[in-house]
Amino acid sequence: QHADHHGPAKGNAQEHDLLQIIHWHTQHPRTPIPAPTLRSIMYQLLEGLLYLHRNWVLHRDLKPANIMVTSAGSVKIGDLGLARLFYKPLQALFGGDKVVVTIWYRAPELLLGSRHYTPAIDTWAVGCIFAELLSLRPIFKAEEAKQDSKKTVPFQRNQMGKIAEVLGIPRKESWPLLQAMPEYPQLQTLAAGNPAVQRPITLEKWWDNLTRNSQYAAANMPAPHRDGLAMLKSLLEYDPLHRLSAENALQHPYFLHDESNIPGAPPKNCYDRYHGPRRRSRPDRF
Repeated sequence: QHADHHGPAKGNAQEHDLLQIIHWHTQHPRTPIPAPTLRSIMYQLLEGLLYLHRNWVLHRDLKPANIMVTSAGSVKIGDLGLARLFYKPLQALFGGDKVVVTIWYRAPELLLGSRHYTPAIDTWAVGCIFAELLSLRPIFKAEEAKQDSKKTVPFQRNQMGKIAEVLGIPRKESWPLLQAMPEYPQLQTLAAGNPAVQRPITLEKWWDNLTRNSQYAAANMPAPHRDGLAMLKSLLEYDPLHRLSAENALQHPYFLHDESNIPGAPPKNCYDRYHGPRRRSRPDRF
């Protein structure tokens, strides 16, 4: 299904994308997305992604505007405009189009000029979406470097820098194929003059800032279970060979119990157990 990026999916006035839902939660008063809703959205998103990957489809442009939520609380992946079939574990990146995936959700191996990619580019994007649903803002938001007149693809220094400010600079010790990346030499200069890269915040600190000192307490709502941090770290793993797959993510402990440690699967309807204001046919039904 193709989604209209500027509003609900065509043909269904009660269907809204995650970007609209995030925007609603940023309005006054700013309120976090409830933990049960978050867990359900993520589980359904990963189920949809596993279906694509099992059918040899890479989405390649996952972002909140492309993820739809129906009025029945079902999550759908939309806008397959950049999707491609892949019949081998690795396939050349530069077949006819040079750049894939919206910059903020682009995996580090693509930023570093890899000419091969795997379904791991989609699970990196899912990690970015998870972080955005938690914090209500993109976790790695940078200015995109544009192509020059010769149509060469520039190194996305700003974007790689934003990632490194949180995760640190990738190391060949934990990513053995890193040195084979065309843009690897650029990494050496990334920390120069950028104290934030030299002293990255780390995902642990990012998570704690959100869940301990934040909107959840202000809204008198339970924060997501800390297993969510472990899943986020595995989705935002630099090395694509070690990044969490959709199949393995669905087995993650984060989905085995709720935020109060009570065992149980995520709600099938992401609106279940949400007791806030709900309107039937507007983007602000959350």
